[in-house]
Amino acid sequence: MCGRNATAVYRFGRPGRVELTSAALTMAMRGFAGGGETQITAVNKDYRYTVFDRTSRTGFGEGGRHDTAMSSGLLIQRAGRTVAAKACSRDATVSAKAQAIIKPGPYVPH
Repeated sequence: MCGRNATAVYRFGRPGRVELTSAALTMAMRGFAGGGETQITAVNKDYRYTVFDRTSRTGFGEGGRHDTAMSSGLLIQRAGRTVAAKACSRDATVSAKAQAIIKPGPYVPH
């Protein structure tokens, strides 16, 4: 997922061998008790690629501290069925600037 000026693009593949490029992106945000999730989705024919960034509360610490967990990854669906779910090895965050350049779209449950 890359952004430049007022354009965002999803690319899949390896350097020098990009298999998919899509600028038809949508963004969804959903809040829930103790956190929330931001998603950016690209569609290519009957495939849907959803990059997500999630924060959730895992418990309460001493002195009212909230213990949180962060996760991010890629969900790949074909014709509405999940064919792959990949977790990021490091936390990846969706930039707040993305909201200004990507149109709203539906939340993808997973």
